[in-house]
Amino acid sequence: MGNRVTIQRTVFKNYGKTEETFGFRMYDDYGQSYSNCIPEEQLKLPDEDFFNLVCDEYSDENSSVMIDWVLEHGCYIDSTWYEAKELMEWRGE
Repeated sequence: MGNRVTIQRTVFKNYGKTEETFGFRMYDDYGQSYSNCIPEEQLKLPDEDFFNLVCDEYSDENSSVMIDWVLEHGCYIDSTWYEAKELMEWRGE
């Protein structure tokens, strides 16, 4: 398989600083997107709920393209691979 998309829950910390923010990174072979303004408790959501949260509330132009791709090919959420069919079911499609 060529391109693989990953959605990774992430703790962000600026170099030399102690303050942390929470969010995700989404990336593939062609682009990336991120959000560092998700409440920490939402990182603990089950993968299905976290995926839908990213799709519904935190998508931008780059992530929207990647989301369209994963609904056809699948993706990693953290270190777990999900087939497109399962992701489509999560989205109610």
